[in-house]
Amino acid sequence: MECAGGLRVCLTALLLLGASRAADSGGAGPDRPGRAEEAGRPIEAMIDRAAAIVAGGDNLFEAYRILRDVDPGGLEALPPKLLIRYHWALGLTAYELGRYGEVESAASRLLVLGRAGGSLSAELQGLYYGASGALADPQRFDPKPEAVASLREIAARAGPSYERMRLLALLALGKLLDGEEARGLLDQARALAQSAGLDEYLFHVRVEIARAAARRDPREGYRLLQEAMAAWPDAGKPWSVYGWEARLEIVWAALPRPEALAWSLDLLDRIEARRRGQEEQEAGSMGFFSVWVRAYRRVVGHLLRSGAGPGDLALVFELLEKMRGRSLLDELRGMGAAGEECAEPEAAERLRRVRAGISLLQRGGQEEPGTTRRAIDRLMLEEEALLGRLRCGPGQAAFATLDETRFALRADEAMIVFQTGNDQDHYGAYDGGSWALVVTRDGAAAVPLPEERTLRIRKDALLGALRRRDGSEETAAAALHRDVLRDLLRWLTPDVTHLIVIPHGPLHGLPLAPLRPGRKGAAVVERFRVTYAPSATLWLQWRRRPGPSSRGGVLALADPRREEAGPGVRIAASRTDLTPLPWARREARRLLRSYAGRGTLLEGSQASEPAVLRAGLGTVGLLVFATHAVIDPVSPRRSAIVLAAGEGGDDGLLQPPEIARLDLDGALVALSGCQSATGPAIEGEGLLSLARSFFEAGAVAVVGNLWPARDDEAGEAFAALYRRLAEGVPLAEALRRAQEERWREGTPAEAWAGIVALGHGDAVFPATAVEPGGPAPAAAAVAAAAGLGIAAIAILALRRRRGAAGRRGGRKG
Repeated sequence: MECAGGLRVCLTALLLLGASRAADSGGAGPDRPGRAEEAGRPIEAMIDRAAAIVAGGDNLFEAYRILRDVDPGGLEALPPKLLIRYHWALGLTAYELGRYGEVESAASRLLVLGRAGGSLSAELQGLYYGASGALADPQRFDPKPEAVASLREIAARAGPSYERMRLLALLALGKLLDGEEARGLLDQARALAQSAGLDEYLFHVRVEIARAAARRDPREGYRLLQEAMAAWPDAGKPWSVYGWEARLEIVWAALPRPEALAWSLDLLDRIEARRRGQEEQEAGSMGFFSVWVRAYRRVVGHLLRSGAGPGDLALVFELLEKMRGRSLLDELRGMGAAGEECAEPEAAERLRRVRAGISLLQRGGQEEPGTTRRAIDRLMLEEEALLGRLRCGPGQAAFATLDETRFALRADEAMIVFQTGNDQDHYGAYDGGSWALVVTRDGAAAVPLPEERTLRIRKDALLGALRRRDGSEETAAAALHRDVLRDLLRWLTPDVTHLIVIPHGPLHGLPLAPLRPGRKGAAVVERFRVTYAPSATLWLQWRRRPGPSSRGGVLALADPRREEAGPGVRIAASRTDLTPLPWARREARRLLRSYAGRGTLLEGSQASEPAVLRAGLGTVGLLVFATHAVIDPVSPRRSAIVLAAGEGGDDGLLQPPEIARLDLDGALVALSGCQSATGPAIEGEGLLSLARSFFEAGAVAVVGNLWPARDDEAGEAFAALYRRLAEGVPLAEALRRAQEERWREGTPAEAWAGIVALGHGDAVFPATAVEPGGPAPAAAAVAAAAGLGIAAIAILALRRRRGAAGRRGGRKG
């Protein structure tokens, strides 16, 4: 149990013991019975229920959903003490699910409540949340100084009435600091735990004392750890996995390699068991597991830095597979993520009503935007919970092995599996480091890389230089080439021309195409075609399935015409200018010309959400969205492809749950909208992008954009891609040629480098594969209904928009 590294079980115990129940004697004073107390009773029951779920180690997402289901209006009427307890509980569940932004929000709210009402308890809790959430958040570069300052303030201000908070602060400081000061702080924490009879907290202190001792004398540290574990009374409870994690640092220093590895694998088995306990809700499983990926990363790092042999590389590959893309893999195994056929009719009907409510809120109404956002959030959380209940069983997990992957690779292919980490975490423990596993048909090798914090800085420098569009990215591109590619490329033969990249950490969203060793060196786009995938297991699954050529139809939607957007649309698109996209129409028309006119093109008001949802997509091999895309970095489920709303209550936002229900088994999808291939990153799962939702729907390959794209530049690049696809060139090679053409023409790298191929990069869809009839029947009917009059109107509108938007047009996101 690692309470010093975060909130964990210690804070759960505080919650159940009512650490916030009285705020404190210097706070707002006792509440008088009345309306506030009556209003608070149902919410207090919800807090108690959520706390019990967390303490029992049950489904954490359910606890989170219970708390988020509280009506914001009801919160305003709560007495201060209960409001403090609510934010404490919400912050705790958000922490356990890796939602660190919400932890910081809870910390801020607790500080405000504490200072406004004179509640020292709330202030201390807010300070502790802020420190713990910042230290755990992988996006924070160096939160340690700020965290130490907050913890020192807690230790100084927490008197006898707040002994648990003071104990936690002393424990965390003892872990963060070094030397005599750290030992003194831990001795204080041990004395406090013993005098107060807090056995659970005493266990945490003893574990940390063992860790500190192990850095001086590994054997002594191991002895102390064994004593602490032997005295731990709850070894059978789900939370005992934290105690096992505490051994990871010590056993590799104190024990022979085989014994340390055995301990480590036992820990990972326990984490897998805990993950299975979260699987009822896919979102809860994903969030919970993201917190534990560090254990896999550290075991892999220990294996590699201690001298990995051929057998060890096979184990490393297996562990890397177990920490990647698990939720998406479960979705695809169940194939029926919408899952209504797997559940009772009432639950399926409830899901339909929830989705109708989401659409209604997003389409219209006069509600204040903040109220609308909260209402949408609550319905989307309920939707996630229902999907978990309705999902078909995922079946037994089976991961790709190193040998299986090697034999699947062709002589011209190499798979690059990245793991990024730092040499030490904030507490001085080994954090796994950064590595690249290079896999070819001939064998495998592990290559060390710079630390994650260095790679993040290098990536940010490259992306910033690309945005300047002045050619100044050469230095940043050369630095990344040196750090990421130079050493691993030495393991490749000249025959290798296709890189299958499994990214991790800051390497998610990093385009390799513009990297080069310097002005005189060849850029990656000149030598390699590149495909990205979440894991080798998923890549193999997509490669083995029938591809788009088995389907034979083309459907493109371009430049949808939108009326005044409803409040939900405005929220989702708050950072997006939904201007007309005349070049997107040109892109889609050139697509159909490349396929000899075989296919369906829906433009303007015909490019609607109903047209997609009602189209016969079962025969579509290539589905193209030349539209705006909006990405919500806080709530990925609110991201959307923006279409025309149509009739019947549709909001015109094709969002991830709707995308996942499309019939796209084996299809190829192209998304030329802004940021369609990126989104918030979940540790161990990757980017929660729109592209991911199309894989859930059964697509085997998706082309998307990593950043905002100009209408004209995206149109030109994607049209060049379609032309080569129609010629029968495999997807990744078609993209490489289209990008190289733009590069040699002198087009700024920002215009083309962000377009990436995901999934099965060798998918082909030649013009000869398209059925003469082309479109799916439903789509053809919609297109025919438009008539020639609509086409004429669209042409006139296009001319007007060209004049208004200029040569470039707007951005697609």
